[in-house]
Amino acid sequence: GILWSNGDTWKALQDVLKLAQEDSRVVTSLQRYQAAEYDVFQSHVKDTSSAYDLEFLIRKTSFNFLSAFLLGKRHGHGDPASMNEIRNRLAELFAFTQSGNPENYLPFLANFERAKINRAAANHEIIFNRFREIIQKKRDNPEDPPTDFLQIYLSNYEQEGSKNDISEADLLQTLIDMFTAGEVNLFMSTKWILMALVKYPEVQSKCRSEMRQVIGQGQRVQSQDRSRTPYTVATIKEIQRLYSPVPFTVFHCPIQDIQVGGYDIPKDTFMIIDCKSTCRDRQVWKDPDIFNPDRFLGIDLEGQLPERCFSPYGAGPRYCIGKYVADMFMYSLVANILQNFKITTKHPEQPLSFEDVYCLFGLQPLHFSEVTLVPLE
Repeated sequence: GILWSNGDTWKALQDVLKLAQEDSRVVTSLQRYQAAEYDVFQSHVKDTSSAYDLEFLIRKTSFNFLSAFLLGKRHGHGDPASMNEIRNRLAELFAFTQSGNPENYLPFLANFERAKINRAAANHEIIFNRFREIIQKKRDNPEDPPTDFLQIYLSNYEQEGSKNDISEADLLQTLIDMFTAGEVNLFMSTKWILMALVKYPEVQSKCRSEMRQVIGQGQRVQSQDRSRTPYTVATIKEIQRLYSPVPFTVFHCPIQDIQVGGYDIPKDTFMIIDCKSTCRDRQVWKDPDIFNPDRFLGIDLEGQLPERCFSPYGAGPRYCIGKYVADMFMYSLVANILQNFKITTKHPEQPLSFEDVYCLFGLQPLHFSEVTLVPLE
């Protein structure tokens, strides 16, 4: 898969994922899916006949967005049979392989976890078989033009035969990697963004004013509006800098002996990057503990700041390849929420706690259940 492969296989997987994210036909299709998904999200929140679970809605919206990008299909919020089994099995797999597991540091502990290992292996094969069924349907009924990752792969790479460095197992595992890591990132990042917008109501109001001035009150916000709403984009980046849910990258190993910062690192040494420390480095950021979206205004992060300084998606060549669609998702969802709702808490008279807990692959806010959305007039 994309997370654990190296060499030609990793490069080939990275190329096809990048190609899918840059293909205008895929992006256009994804925008349509996202618009439909937000309509469902909004209808649930505005439905006064029943209470809604905001965390549940964000998680399903995240999963459906990834499903649209990877598989070209979304699942109805009221149709648990079509998605909950896969999503729950993926969550179990991800919990089993997360970097915080003690077995990763003390391998002998795996001897006491045989039941968990066997269950993970069974889940793995069940998910593989489900994906095989979807892939076969796409082979039998190819789309022209392709509008999702799988179709991009089938139309551009599978036909190359022996020149293709991507095996079936690599493709299937990449789907699992993108679903598991992607959903956790989108789900948790969105929760932190909404939490921060509650904490800084003046910033929330400023973002809303910018969108209403540029896009129009009540108008749908699209991902291509990012360039027209620089303050909103800067706000999301600043929240990602301070409240990134991913404290560490996954394990990687140098393929040869290297030296970094004066330290000798032997070949095949397990390495992880502390993403949070780079985002709060006082040698790079002015007043790094202060929330200030203005620091990102007018700054080309790719050109004026070292890439390692802003690392919510990891750092170096092995950064999260899904960052482009992740940015698209979070901007569109948060911007449309700002257009239609006031983000507040169920008990506005009480300060919102930002206490967190390590869950699955990242840091999750413990008190997100206090956040609520109030429709704007």
